[in-house]
Amino acid sequence: MTPKKLSWFERLEKWRKEKKEFYAKSLMTEPEKTTISKGLRFPGCYLIMGARRVGKTGLAHEIARQFHEKLGVSAVLHMPYASKKVRRKIQAKLPSWMEITVCMSEWPMNCVVIYDEASQSAHARRSQSHDAITP
Repeated sequence: MTPKKLSWFERLEKWRKEKKEFYAKSLMTEPEKTTISKGLRFPGCYLIMGARRVGKTGLAHEIARQFHEKLGVSAVLHMPYASKKVRRKIQAKLPSWMEITVCMSEWPMNCVVIYDEASQSAHARRSQSHDAITP
């Protein structure tokens, strides 16, 4: 006699019963603390989104700093539309391992790229125009 074939729902219920102890331990134990280096891997591509003035740029710079300290990688702040005067002022405030770029060909290999306010160079209303192409 062949055993009765269980439905998907019955298999799920069986699986839940088998894992009940595991779930209880998971829910009752204190969560493991994490860090940027545990949560983010290098190389990788990360999009930081949020409302205005909530610390997106600060977080990006902290990620770059931690990758620099742990892996020795450099970082670039990509600002293709900033004036030369503005770029010079900002560069003076950046650490030596971070530089400002205006063209993707300037990015060194194995670096962290911070493309702040990326929407300014690829805005949806300009997506069909020549202006949407980043240098």
